[in-house]
Amino acid sequence: MTEMHRLLIRADSAMRKTVLADAAAKGLSMGQPKLLEYLYRHGSSDQKTIAAGSGIEPATAGTVLMRMETQGLIARERKSEDKRAIIVALTDKGRIAAKNAINIFNAADNKALKGIDAKDIAVASEVLEKICANLDCEKE
Repeated sequence: MTEMHRLLIRADSAMRKTVLADAAAKGLSMGQPKLLEYLYRHGSSDQKTIAAGSGIEPATAGTVLMRMETQGLIARERKSEDKRAIIVALTDKGRIAAKNAINIFNAADNKALKGIDAKDIAVASEVLEKICANLDCEKE
């Protein structure tokens, strides 16, 4: 039997290295590309929702968001109807960084899928979705 866990871990590790190297070249640190992509695709949101949608722990998201705020990539604002709720939004600089992050993810996908035909990609996507369902992966 194939040791699927080894293949999944190796693929995940290689994808992370590829993304992190390209992100670092664009001045982005670990965790930032995921959060930037989430905010770009979903718009302003609270920290808990951003963390869940990005598949990271809320405390980790908080640390990364603080760094992003310092860099001018995001702004935080209180909801007028609920003064306790803080909403995170991309700044203009953050939208540019988010587009860079999306380009980094697309380039990593293209590298990973090079030479694989569309039918095989569709089957692999379907299988990975089933694996995620079996393992209760977070939905994006």
